[in-house]
Amino acid sequence: SLAAVKYNGIKNLSLQAWDYYAHDIVNIVYLQGDYGWNCLMNSNVKMKASVQYIHENDVGDSLADDIDSDYVGLKLAAKYNVLSGYVAYSTTGSDSDNTLGSSIITPWGGMPAFTQGMVTRHQFFADTDAWKVAGNYNFKNFGVNANATLYYCSYDVGKNNPYKNGTAWTATESGFDIKYYPANVKNLQLRFRGNFPRDFAEGVDWDEYRFIVNYNF
Repeated sequence: SLAAVKYNGIKNLSLQAWDYYAHDIVNIVYLQGDYGWNCLMNSNVKMKASVQYIHENDVGDSLADDIDSDYVGLKLAAKYNVLSGYVAYSTTGSDSDNTLGSSIITPWGGMPAFTQGMVTRHQFFADTDAWKVAGNYNFKNFGVNANATLYYCSYDVGKNNPYKNGTAWTATESGFDIKYYPANVKNLQLRFRGNFPRDFAEGVDWDEYRFIVNYNF
C-alpha cells in the first residue's frame, strides 16, 4: 500500500510525505522539505535548502526480520546562470545488536538519497555518516544543448555496519555525467558517465565507464 501528500501552499516551500506499507514486512515513512530563495549577496544566485527523513520499522509477521532504522539527509544547493552545485550530508542510526535492522532497506526503483553515488549506496548502512559535493555546467551559452556534472562522495562507515560488521572504514566515489542532445536528431540523448569508487570495501577499487543512448518516441 502507498499513500502520499504534497503541499505547495507557501511561496518557495515544498513539502511531501510518503508512506510505503509492505504487509507483514516493513513500513517506510519518507518526508522531504525544500525551501528556495534568492541569495542576499546576489539576487541572481538561486539558493535551495532541503531536508529528508526516512524511518523504517517491521510490521505484522516481520518476514524480513526486525527493522528499526532512521536516516536524515541535508542539502544546500545554488544556481547561477549556467553553473549549479550542491553539498549534502546524511547520517543513519546505529544499533550494535541489530545492524541489518538499523540499516535502510531500499525497495525504490530510483534513489532518493541526497548523498548517493552512481554505484555506492553506503549512505544507507547503519552507523554511517556521508557527504557529497557536486557541480553542473550547462553549455547553452556555446550554442550546445549539453551539460556536465562532476561529483565526489565520502562514506564514513562505522563498525556497526552490516556489510563488514566490526570493521570501520571510509569509502569514496568520484565521477562524472555528461548529457548531450544533438540538434539534428529530435528526442535523442547521448550520455557518457564514469564512476571511480575507492575502498568500496577495504582494498576494492575500480573504474567504470558507461555510454548510453536514449531515444524517446
